[in-house]
Order: sequence, then structure tokens, then C-alpha cells
Amino acid sequence: MMRFYDPKDDHQEARVDVELLIYYLKQIPNNHFFDMLAESYTRTSGKFYLPVHTATLVDFQQLKGDFEDGLVSFEHHNQESLEEILVTTPRLIVSMNVIQLKKWRFETDIIEHFAKLNLVKKHLEKHGNSKTIIQVLFVSEKIWDLYKKQPDEMKDYKKLRNYLRHEREKDVPFIVLFLEDVLKLVEKLD
Repeated sequence: MMRFYDPKDDHQEARVDVELLIYYLKQIPNNHFFDMLAESYTRTSGKFYLPVHTATLVDFQQLKGDFEDGLVSFEHHNQESLEEILVTTPRLIVSMNVIQLKKWRFETDIIEHFAKLNLVKKHLEKHGNSKTIIQVLFVSEKIWDLYKKQPDEMKDYKKLRNYLRHEREKDVPFIVLFLEDVLKLVEKLD
């Protein structure tokens, strides 16, 4: 499912077949994937010194229950600037911005993605269908850690930290989900 290669800049990066990944996510028993999202939410909140909201943790339990009831759908969207996995239920939308073969950027991968989600949320509310929306940055931990150590890239991490702590609307939770964590769940299926 995953292949590694050595690009010209000598950084080893991962590439995942997203359609295949979605297939495996649907096969995980008791869908521990949603437990992992909750753990990643707690970890992200800790790394950025944000409060962990009990309501968000309850949302993840509802996701798990909705999955068991067959109410969860997984969709893959690949547009020119955004590749995402949408996990939807009658109450929730989890939008996972999949970062592959590139460095993540604050403006495009966080701000523009959030603006798109905010438009969706407002549209749904306008039509009487209020849903909780969760924004996920789905990236390799190796890439996350590698670029965090480079001075130019550190600017995006600092912008993200300040944005999450001081500027962002608090009712849309933000999660950094590492590819390696998901792959560990998938490997247990084999």
C-alpha cells in the first residue's frame, strides 16, 4: 500500500493509495480508527497547549457508534490543491487533508482548508442541517518532524500554533493525524 522513494532533495517521503487506505479503514474491527482520532486530538491539543473538549471526545464515540450502525461514509476527493478523505455521519463531518509528496503549508493546508469547511458548515446551517465539523491534517510523522527542524519551515509551525491558540474559531476541532499511526492499525488486519 505504501511506497517510499528518494526525491531529488534526498528527503524520504511516503505515498499512500488513498482509495486502498479507505478500504482498509472500513475493515478495522470496532473501528479503532475513531479511537485513534480521539488520541490524536488529545495529542494535538497537548502539543499546541490547547484545551481538550469533552464534547469533541463524545463526538468521536458517536462516530464509532455511527460506524457500527452503518451510518458512516468514507469519500475520497482529489482536486488540484486538495486531496481529502471525508468521513461523514448524520451528525459529523471529518475532513482529512491528505498531505503527500509535499511540505504542508499553513496558508493552503490549514487556512484555505478551514475556510472551505466553514463555508460547508454555514451552508448546512442555512438549510437547517447543523453538523459538527472536525479538521484533520493527515501527514507522515517523519515529514512533520523533518520539516519542523528547518528554519524556513518552522515559520509554518509557529503560525499554526499561534493561529490555534489565539485566532481560530474554537468550535471546529483541529487534529494532526500521523500516517504511521493509521498504518499500524491497517497492518493488524493482515
